[in-house]
Amino acid sequence: MTIVVLANVCVSAQNQAELKFIEEPTYKLTKEITKGETVIGWTYQIDIKIQNSGGITSKQTRVNITDEEGFTLQNITTFEPGETKTVSFTWSTLSSYDQTISVNYYPLDLSINHNQYNSGSTNFKLLIGGEDEIPAASTPGFEIIVSITAIAITILLINKKKK
Repeated sequence: MTIVVLANVCVSAQNQAELKFIEEPTYKLTKEITKGETVIGWTYQIDIKIQNSGGITSKQTRVNITDEEGFTLQNITTFEPGETKTVSFTWSTLSSYDQTISVNYYPLDLSINHNQYNSGSTNFKLLIGGEDEIPAASTPGFEIIVSITAIAITILLINKKKK
């Protein structure tokens, strides 16, 4: 007869690295790629902030970004206890449409189990061409039409009450 004893071992944050995203990834347009007078692509700096709130230095951690077509860039780094680090990427694209970028971090050593303390992922939308090309949130002139209509209705109601 074989007896197997399973034990749960609780490891406090003082005895492990505990990585997490600090804020949403950010990006900024750093260069337009041109051919003659025509813009044919863009280069961005993408910044990812990750913090180790645990008590030990993390194992080597792979941080990568991947676009919808599967193109991936990666950085390998470690995080000291209490350290917040910005991992930066230079991302170039010839695509003229907005892209969803996936961000992942996990241990470089594949024999280490991925868990909530050493792995994470998020997505963000990269708006191609910079903020100048973000479509307006409303139809131009719509506010003026609504204001004039509201004033006209108010005048009609006031004149109706006077009669």
